[in-house]
Amino acid sequence: MKHELAHISGDTKSIKSNIEIMSKDLNFIEAATGKNITDIAHLKSVK
Repeated sequence: MKHELAHISGDTKSIKSNIEIMSKDLNFIEAATGKNITDIAHLKSVK
């Protein structure tokens, strides 16, 4: 039973780490998308 609890604890830590990485990736994507939208708006206004 202790072995199973240790395994579950390790899995939980791994999942938490993966979620943090995904959150950072999502923040980067949001920032890049925002910049792209701004760039598109600027290019449209130059026409």
